[in-house]
Amino acid sequence: MNRNTILVAVIALFIGLWSGLVVSRAAMGTPGPLLPFASSTGPETPRSASARRAGPAAVDGMAFVRLRYDTDGANPKACLEFSQPLSTNSTVRIADFIRLEPAAPFTVEVADTLACIAGLPYETDRQVTILEGLPAQDGAVTRSEEKFTLSFGDRPAFVGFAGNGTILPRNEADGIGLETVNVSKIGIEVWRVNDRILSQSRIQDGQTVEEGSWQYYDFANAGTDVGQRVYQGEIDVAAGDAKNQTVTTVFALGAAIGQIEPGAYVVKVRDISEGAPNPEDGSATPAAAFRWILYTDLAIQSFRGADGLDVVVRSLETARPVGGVTLTLVAQNNAELARVRTDHDGHARFTAPLLDGEGAARAQMVMAYGSGGDYAVMDLDRPALDLTDRNVDGRRSTGNMDAYLYTDRGVYRTGERVRLVGMIRDAAGRAIQNRQSTLVVYRPNGTELLRQRLREARRSGGISQNIDIARGAPRGQWRAVLEVDGQETPAGEVSFSVEDFVPQRLRVTLQGEETPLLAGESRALNVDAQFLYGAPGAGLAVETEARLQVDPNPFPQAQGYTFGKVDETFAEQLIALPSTVTDAAGRANIAFRLDNPPESSLPLRARVTASVSDPGGRVVREGRNVPVRLTGLYLGVRPRFENDRIQENGTASFEVIGLNPEGQATAARGVVWTLVEEDWAYDWYLEDGQWRWRRTGRDIPVDAGTLSLAANAPALITHERLRGGSYRLILRHEQSGAETSYRFGAGWGGAASDRDTPDMVTVVTPTGP
Repeated sequence: MNRNTILVAVIALFIGLWSGLVVSRAAMGTPGPLLPFASSTGPETPRSASARRAGPAAVDGMAFVRLRYDTDGANPKACLEFSQPLSTNSTVRIADFIRLEPAAPFTVEVADTLACIAGLPYETDRQVTILEGLPAQDGAVTRSEEKFTLSFGDRPAFVGFAGNGTILPRNEADGIGLETVNVSKIGIEVWRVNDRILSQSRIQDGQTVEEGSWQYYDFANAGTDVGQRVYQGEIDVAAGDAKNQTVTTVFALGAAIGQIEPGAYVVKVRDISEGAPNPEDGSATPAAAFRWILYTDLAIQSFRGADGLDVVVRSLETARPVGGVTLTLVAQNNAELARVRTDHDGHARFTAPLLDGEGAARAQMVMAYGSGGDYAVMDLDRPALDLTDRNVDGRRSTGNMDAYLYTDRGVYRTGERVRLVGMIRDAAGRAIQNRQSTLVVYRPNGTELLRQRLREARRSGGISQNIDIARGAPRGQWRAVLEVDGQETPAGEVSFSVEDFVPQRLRVTLQGEETPLLAGESRALNVDAQFLYGAPGAGLAVETEARLQVDPNPFPQAQGYTFGKVDETFAEQLIALPSTVTDAAGRANIAFRLDNPPESSLPLRARVTASVSDPGGRVVREGRNVPVRLTGLYLGVRPRFENDRIQENGTASFEVIGLNPEGQATAARGVVWTLVEEDWAYDWYLEDGQWRWRRTGRDIPVDAGTLSLAANAPALITHERLRGGSYRLILRHEQSGAETSYRFGAGWGGAASDRDTPDMVTVVTPTGP
């Protein structure tokens, strides 16, 4: 073959590849030249930010869009999604427009655009017909029949633990409850983690891994780097006829591990049924789970105060104190700080200096060693029980002494004298008389004005000191701090202002009803102006205004509940009210009314302020909050988990209540709830020579249902095994217009924000100009 022949062959091959690539791109609907070659017509004009982009095709009118399956629970659902919200008219039954072949009893849960068919088993396939005429909320109907086959198939294999606790009582528990679905055999490994390594490897809840999940890596490595395998075996699951149902099997941990030694255990279970994936031969990963377990009869309770850490050990079986238990205080660097034994009351104490370490020497854990190898541990870094949500409050001292300081006034003029008085108490509230102290006074800019050594406190633990303010002293907020000998942190402090002012001569009060203001109502508020020397403030100008804003605590009796849509923002609105003049008795009436009430799902309040000018021109203001309720029903939701996040494949549970405008629990029928997964996308576009981005999202329906709220107890919504992602629970009541939503996450990570710049975007081919 000569050179010319070779050249012709190469050119022909190149042209063939190029034409094939162009044809394939044309088949995908990609207009224009193939990048990176430049267009022969010159530089391209960037698409505007409002240009149409790739996405699901629009549907005209009322029509069936797609079918979605929910097979996470024991009872599967088939959710029919339509292009418009479905009718919620009580005279219309959506189930009448759905036919099944073979016929079977079923229920339909309607929520927005979803009609979810429930009550059908997993195994049987059925032909589904959506009849013509199915109505939408706006009166539109479907124009043709839709037929398709409904096939749930079988639930995916699942292996997990019953409950979510990490402590297994030794003397009263039969073992660990294992939950499985469509699994006939379980492989089990138990790894013991030595007690001395626990300060470097925290006890955690563990994880449930779906079949085929990349998180199998976490399962395979759990406990292997810090533990020693003490058991390996198999368990046959007696599933019987429980196909697609959750089966609970008990694993006797105590019998498996034999002799108990101090430490924690990592229990790992996975599906080893016939035909299950086997990661060792390179196939997909099986369903699996692992959990950390403390197998013990010891329960540790601690109380930390100014004088140290008190620890009480009780029996999980009898709840009686356990004496003779050895307690060790372990630092962050695994060093043993102290060792004590509990008395006959199960009590022991670690003194305060042992808890004052810093860095690696900081106290981190209390470990308890009982008879027969019994062992328990308490992590001191975990949050303590917070009593503020139980209406318990008070001052918290950071040292072993506490000082209460106060001044004779809160505001002073230059050249005046501040009379400061204080009381010094120990942690038990007893007066301290034998400690000297130092008073430090700071100017508004933070510099010291005075450092005065005080005499020992009097018998009552009281101190006093006069502070003279010079005539040229700076104006602003001053601060006085008391430092007591022997304590590093200040025992107490007090603030006061130094200002140029004229004493107030007028007292103004603003009174009115405390009941919520409803839409369309008018509220009368009474202004009373009286001079401090006893005369009425007659003939004084009164200016009033109201600021409409979100109520930060609309229903104090419903702590922890969220009301209104989570993504709704309400801009504060200023409402100017008519001016008036006080009468001969110093009184004036204000009529407050919302002429144009805003549309908002959030509970609001109006901050009404009355300003009265005295004869010298000084304005005295008085304010009052008026609750504003725009609907007759408010839906509240409270999660049964913390920090707006659950574990991946975890369970999300919510309590739902209904309140009237006065905050009283009320019954409500037909509350529709929808659980959606939020799918966020980022678009980049060129505008004015600069690249910009915007975030758009779509909601993927996950679950839906209808609630009937009672006045005496909250309703419960639960959804199991949510995959990682961002979710939103939506509650709507069509009759009242009430709506509430709550956003949460599953798995690791955080919720996206409109201010977050995307690190990675998906590039798609545009389908339009």
